[in-house]
Amino acid sequence: IETNALGNVLGKARQTPCFIGSVKSNIGHLEATAGVAGLIKAALALKHRQIPANLHFETPNPQISFADLNLQVPTTLTPWPTPATGTRFASVNSFGFGGANANVILEEAPAQANQVTHADEPAVVGPLLLPLSARSPEALHAVAQSYRNQVSTGNAMLIDICYSAALRRGHHSYRAAFAAHSPAELTEALDAFLADETHLDVATGQATDAPIKLSFVYAGMGTQWWAMGRQLFHEEPIFRDAILEIDGLLHPLAGWSLVDALLADEANSQIQQTRIAQPAIFAVQVGLTALWRAWGVEPAAIVGHSVGEIAAAYAAGALSLADAVQVIYHRSRLQQTTAGQGTMLAVGLSESAVAPYLADYTDVVSIGAINSPTSITLAGDTAVLKTIGT
Repeated sequence: IETNALGNVLGKARQTPCFIGSVKSNIGHLEATAGVAGLIKAALALKHRQIPANLHFETPNPQISFADLNLQVPTTLTPWPTPATGTRFASVNSFGFGGANANVILEEAPAQANQVTHADEPAVVGPLLLPLSARSPEALHAVAQSYRNQVSTGNAMLIDICYSAALRRGHHSYRAAFAAHSPAELTEALDAFLADETHLDVATGQATDAPIKLSFVYAGMGTQWWAMGRQLFHEEPIFRDAILEIDGLLHPLAGWSLVDALLADEANSQIQQTRIAQPAIFAVQVGLTALWRAWGVEPAAIVGHSVGEIAAAYAAGALSLADAVQVIYHRSRLQQTTAGQGTMLAVGLSESAVAPYLADYTDVVSIGAINSPTSITLAGDTAVLKTIGT
């Protein structure tokens, strides 16, 4: 019934035979997905301009007059000739006894006027990431080799290659990631991986089936340095926007610019001053949180230590950004007033083991924090702590 319908509508009026075939001859009956498989097969045939063989076609159905209907079943791979109209079309039928009745007509895509080359690459500020994966180390090497070949041909943009590898492919347990600004850098990184050599822009590993619980840990004072966050500020708009937003909230309170403090050169940096350091640490932590979340990285748990508790409270949703800026401003302002009145000493002992060292100085030195069973922070008079430390 179906073949006669196709012949009457599409075959008889043609000067050349209309080729017909079935995807079932390739992969069997796929139930509800048979139509999609046929669509894929037709699209690939149009792309390559070749008509695939219909497998296992040996004895035609005697009830079908292929010659009268001007239909032909291809039994070998056949070049798809250019029709008089100049455009190739394919018709995909899915007429099933189960009730599915559909027909889709595909037209081949127009030819590209120019092939994209590396010279047409758009400007990219930061490095691009190419994530590759496979089910075995050998397969991962084979995948890397295929990408190395693709990059070296110059027929696709690097940004498109990385995008498709990240978001349009399945990710298996054996993995490798490559960072690069250009096709040349990516080729170099891929070559190093294929040669089993260590490379700064290549990371490898194996994923596990166990669910990964990620934590964001926000550190306290002591993490600051004069150029921290500078590269991110210049290269990552999301990070920069977070810093600018905090600066807009902080400046009316503090009377100084957070951006100027972060971008000051080493000779003029005041990053070690408590009133500058604490808001700067907070801002960098908030900016990193925004950047990670923009990349789809979400924590299962959030914890903060000392000044890091404020950024942690904001990241967890316990404080709004405006309230968190208020807290960090007043905390740093008040702690600045105690500068020079004492210091802290990190000791690798337990609370009980450190007690004898404090017996004669309980009025000027105390335990500031119990960080772990074997890590204590002492706080108090600077000269006394120097004595205890020696």
